[in-house]
Amino acid sequence: MKQYHLVIMSAAILLILLQSPSGDPTVQILGPHDGPADPAAIAPFETAVVWSNSTGSQIVGVVTGNLDSDSNDEVAAITQNGSLFLFDERGARIGSMALGATPYSLATLDADGANPVELAIGTSAGFLVVGANLTVITNVTLASEV
Repeated sequence: MKQYHLVIMSAAILLILLQSPSGDPTVQILGPHDGPADPAAIAPFETAVVWSNSTGSQIVGVVTGNLDSDSNDEVAAITQNGSLFLFDERGARIGSMALGATPYSLATLDADGANPVELAIGTSAGFLVVGANLTVITNVTLASEV
């Protein structure tokens, strides 16, 4: 063993001995969390069904917005079979219409800056802007499927 090996080994041993002792008061071992660890002990969210309705097909998108300029929001839903449904705040069906294409997305927008808001619907053929009275305001057909 060469002399510089002894120097390196001595330095390493010295560094090990100079490290903090295991009883260092600045290190604290934390115990288990004081709160409930059992998921069954955690209180569930309080939920309730306000209203429900059937559309006859799987819902693809849902939005809420003031579609008829009253003080309450209405609910619009698009379904997998290509239909748009409007419901009032109590869940009563206001109306529905066939979109003529597979819908992908639904959003409310204020295209003209006045109430009521309109619905923008992205479909496999392009996009539609529909008013609250279920009239098509804009129908843009794209050359290829979106």
